[in-house]
Amino acid sequence: MKIMRYQVADYLKVTPSGGSTATYYLMGTGFTKLDESPKPKVNTDAYIVDKNGSASVTGYENSFGYDTQLMTGADAEAIMALVKVAHDQLTGVDAEFDFVRVDLYDRVGETGAVYKARQFHVCCEPGDISGNATDIMTTSGTLHQVGDFTAGTFDTTSKEFTAA
Repeated sequence: MKIMRYQVADYLKVTPSGGSTATYYLMGTGFTKLDESPKPKVNTDAYIVDKNGSASVTGYENSFGYDTQLMTGADAEAIMALVKVAHDQLTGVDAEFDFVRVDLYDRVGETGAVYKARQFHVCCEPGDISGNATDIMTTSGTLHQVGDFTAGTFDTTSKEFTAA
């Protein structure tokens, strides 16, 4: 089975403007790209008895590059949270989020809305905010993984992540 992009859902945990409780918001409408780049760190050693080097993966520097249109409204809480990092020049923990990547092609159980997922703690590196005179404004950036990810499941109805 080939997996299409719409079969992977991404959620960003955000405290909505005027709200007090952080909630996962779908990163869907407005997002035109959200790619995962594992960026493995590879150590290569060449031993004196070998003609070639021996490589070993020693870690990862995972990141998620995104492109999105600037939007407001209920469907755009995740977009506006990322834009706020740039607008307010947030740093440190103020520029960090919980991010969940959900494999909608890998349901847990026969029915329901629970799927295998990975939760990442990420920091947002905002990119350019741009647009020509008659174009929709756009922005881009990168979410960089902080520490290790947590495997688990995500309920797309209740928007709750459960660690494995």
